[in-house]
Amino acid sequence: MEFAHTDSDDQSHSRRTPALSRARLADIACVFLGGMIGTLVRASLDHIAAAHPASSALVLAWSTIACNLAGALILGFCAGSGRWLSARVNLLIGTGMCGALTTYSTMMLGAVTFVHSPPLDTTTGAMGRILAGSAITLGLLVLGVGVAAAGWWLGKKARP
Repeated sequence: MEFAHTDSDDQSHSRRTPALSRARLADIACVFLGGMIGTLVRASLDHIAAAHPASSALVLAWSTIACNLAGALILGFCAGSGRWLSARVNLLIGTGMCGALTTYSTMMLGAVTFVHSPPLDTTTGAMGRILAGSAITLGLLVLGVGVAAAGWWLGKKARP
């Protein structure tokens, strides 16, 4: 089935499209810029962590833990702030920066690497390492939710 098409439809559509496209482009630019910032922060911390590891007993690099917890706090703050922060600021900071800063996949890879790495001592069997890796990962997830809740609370308190 075809619909009738008039020239006035083309003209009104062409008048609306550029404004919509500019707004959409600005949104995309906010996410892109925030992603660049988050990536630079994360890469810098990863570089520092490689040169200064905290402990060989950690399942994850301290930079991964710090980035994920900082991202959860900041994202919680953005969510708790409501309309106090503009939609574009939320895209820049929440979606772009925190999206690039945090990484669930690196946490999971760290847990799997820990499970498959050689035992630290002879008393730790494969099941012990699996349980330890799972407990650490679960603990970090619970801690991340708590930090995000704290950020949300701070965002609510910071509203004007």
